[in-house]
Parts: sequence; structure tokens; C-alpha cells
Amino acid sequence: MPRLRHIALVVKDLEKAAHFYQGVFGFTRAGQETLEFASAVYLTDGTINLALLKYRGSRGHGLEDPTKFVGIHHFGIQVEDMQEAQKKIEDAGGTFKVLNLPFRMSGAKVSAARRMSTLGEHTRAYLKETGLSEDEIAAFAGKVQATAPA
Repeated sequence: MPRLRHIALVVKDLEKAAHFYQGVFGFTRAGQETLEFASAVYLTDGTINLALLKYRGSRGHGLEDPTKFVGIHHFGIQVEDMQEAQKKIEDAGGTFKVLNLPFRMSGAKVSAARRMSTLGEHTRAYLKETGLSEDEIAAFAGKVQATAPA
């Protein structure tokens, strides 16, 4: 059965929003990060991950003006059979998009994992999809990316 596993909200004040969800609903803080183009606080109720985002600049969000937007930015649904979900979505007129879509080797059957993503598991792929270079991503993670001399 498909399950909602992740919701990302763009907010004006990360700490104020985090305190609200923690105080009112008892969510637990699972992590936080500050990147060049955004800051995030990650909360969980034990099942669903709630990412509170505050974007700055023009990269990484796909919004015309992130300072004027508050609301749901994206969400993630875990499914048992990714190919079946894709067909249902497209048959209903939707667009199917997955980061790190599995690839086939020698005709092997591909199926979606049957576990919830861990905190930050898909961050690198998401950042790469937004157009950031490996060096920029490594800098966000506090790691130096080695590059071969030209």
C-alpha cells in the first residue's frame, strides 16, 4: 500500500515553525543543515519526515521568488512497485519523477525498496538535480572534493 513518507514545507522562520510542530504535535527534531542556498530543519513523528525549508538566492528550489512563497514545496510517497505506480500516475494524466531511478542490468527485474528513506539519503541526488556541481555539494557537506588537475 502506498504511504506518504516525506513532506517539505517552505517557511519564513525555521525555528519558529520547528517549535510550533514540536510543541503542538510532539514531533522530534531529527536534524538540521545550513547550505549556501537554503537552511533546513528536519522533524519526524516517527513515521513521516517533515522538512522545514528556508531558501535564499536563486538556486535549488524552482520558485520564482522564494522569499514570497510559504507552503508545500514537495512530498514523497513510498510505493511497493515503482513501475506499477508510474503506469497508474501516467494513465491518470500525471508526471512520474523519481530521483536516482534504478537502472536495469542484463534484464534484471527492478523494484522499489521496501523501506523508508533515511534522513539525508537522497540529499546529494536532489542537489545534483538542481544543477549544483560536485564541488558545491561537497562544500555543503563540509568535505573537500578532489579534482584532477587540468
